[in-house]
Amino acid sequence: KDNYYYNSLGASGATSSVLFAFILFQPWSMLYFFGIIPIPAILFGIGFLWYSSRMSKKSVDNINHDAHFYGAVWGVVFTLIIKPHVGLIFLNKLLSF
Repeated sequence: KDNYYYNSLGASGATSSVLFAFILFQPWSMLYFFGIIPIPAILFGIGFLWYSSRMSKKSVDNINHDAHFYGAVWGVVFTLIIKPHVGLIFLNKLLSF
């Protein structure tokens, strides 16, 4: 991140946005980690944000973890801007576990 010649290209931030918008609508839906391990979407989201934040600080690979993190945050923010009532839907579904 402190390298002037560093470039980042891809759609992973946008993919994170879509995933986190989905989590707002279906927090207890099962996602399949590596295609085989079922995990509730809300728990996957929390783990994803933690991992992206941690790996961004470590900066040991050539993956733009900030794009993943802020893409996820933007997915939530944008959805709530466009459809504010989704926040209440999310809370109702989250608490009705």
